[in-house]
Amino acid sequence: MFFKSASPNQPSKIDEVQLQNTPMATIPITQNPSPYNAEDLVVGEGVVLNGTLEVPNKAMISGTINGDLKVHLLAVEITGKIEGKVVCQIADIAGHVKDDLRVNELLIIRAGSIISGNIYYKEIEIEKGAKIIGQLSML
Repeated sequence: MFFKSASPNQPSKIDEVQLQNTPMATIPITQNPSPYNAEDLVVGEGVVLNGTLEVPNKAMISGTINGDLKVHLLAVEITGKIEGKVVCQIADIAGHVKDDLRVNELLIIRAGSIISGNIYYKEIEIEKGAKIIGQLSML
């Protein structure tokens, strides 16, 4: 008669008990599917990774990588920095890359980016305002 009903936005005690007894793999984290999959790497702004990395699919770099990177598709954002050898199929560079860069298919160098080191590419697009310090060599 005088029972407090749960508001629609808050889970009831029964819901909380059911969640506690449910394996984590079956609880949806978000309603929207992620644009990334398990084979992707996202390095956020302010994050620093040190070491050699091998990424099967794509790497989105807004932070810093100190070390070598092997990846299929690489995107270095304006705040992104890589200091080490990079090997990839496709690269879109808007930030800084220092050391050898080998792109087996398409390399896009955006205005404002700075690349220093030897650059090997099959196809290349360079926007006005990009800075390249080193040698360009076609594969």
